[in-house]
Amino acid sequence: MKVLWSILFIFVVTMFVWLVKDSVLSHFIFRKIDLDISATNMWISPSNIKMDNLRVKNPNNFNLRSAFSSKKVTVDYNYTDLTSNPGYIDQITFDDAFLTIECEDQVCTDNNWKELIRRKSSHKKNYVIDRVVFRNLTVEVQMPRNGIEPKKLKQIPYLELTQVVSDKGFPIQTIIKKTFEQADLQRYSKGFTQLYSEREGRISRRNTSLNYGWLESQ
Repeated sequence: MKVLWSILFIFVVTMFVWLVKDSVLSHFIFRKIDLDISATNMWISPSNIKMDNLRVKNPNNFNLRSAFSSKKVTVDYNYTDLTSNPGYIDQITFDDAFLTIECEDQVCTDNNWKELIRRKSSHKKNYVIDRVVFRNLTVEVQMPRNGIEPKKLKQIPYLELTQVVSDKGFPIQTIIKKTFEQADLQRYSKGFTQLYSEREGRISRRNTSLNYGWLESQ
């Protein structure tokens, strides 16, 4: 009987650990990035981090739940380089990604990403990301309901940012700003303040706009 209870106890503990694993790992990985981020099926190894269904939650004052999502995310690194200062990351890959811009006015200078880009990493050390890759990125613009353009869609098969850096903390602001520039979304980033450093801008200007067209959708 004791053996049976021991097996049952181990089973219950194992199931509990498995159920809370993603929440614990999400908190460990994202705790110093000032964004509400969640993911499932997370796996960490000495050379990469893999996760499914990553979501960046919208600020509470917006209608849509998510600002960004990706079905699969892979972070490749060398452990020694990652733990150095600055920390070096070889590549972050977002597969089947979806970016939503929710506009508060017709010119869309006020939108959810204008608020999200104000969030800052609280990491004490700097990071350098060699490449940030988006494969099969869909951009959706949600205009106000009383507008003449309720929705726009843009499909981008491949988008790459190179040498993404920060002067302090994880370069989330630089990733956002350079993604908008590279994806030809400057109309929606006019409200962004100069939150990234001259060093970040100087290095990331290697990226060029790809000029993908819009698909009108009701």
